Amino acid sequence: MLLYSNRCRDKFYCRELQITESLDLQGCYVGDNGLAAVGKYFTRFEDLNMRFCEGLTDVGLDRLALGCGRTLKSLEVAASAKITDVSLEAVGSYCRSLETVSLESEFICNKGLLVVAQGCPLLISLELLCSKMTDEALQAITTFYPVLQFLSFCGSNYFTYKSVF
Repeated sequence: MLLYSNRCRDKFYCRELQITESLDLQGCYVGDNGLAAVGKYFTRFEDLNMRFCEGLTDVGLDRLALGCGRTLKSLEVAASAKITDVSLEAVGSYCRSLETVSLESEFICNKGLLVVAQGCPLLISLELLCSKMTDEALQAITTFYPVLQFLSFCGSNYFTYKSVF
């Protein structure tokens, strides 16, 4: 991400960043400052893939969501040990245009998922691999998403028959 912050001194290059619609960071190291730069300079992008990115933390995802969350429609986050419910609270608060979310984390519980369920009413596709998710989160998801077309959830040992029926 230093490449972007250094090159943004060039107004043409900075303008090109502002009209980018998709960003794939899969497998990259992206720290908090990198995500803050993405939120600041990528002002119109709609799709973000951060699967298997090292260096992701709640602080960085919060800064990203605050900066560019209003345009974000698709978000993918996987295998990040420092992404917790705190990040999802920022996503639920700032990313109200989300249509597709894919989350894989053993550190995400009900709290963050409930905020996303309440704050992102346009979701049509939701993939969850969250080992600590319970019936309460799954029921909230099905309640708050009347337009949900695709739901995939696995990895939790806390589901009972209540959330399925």
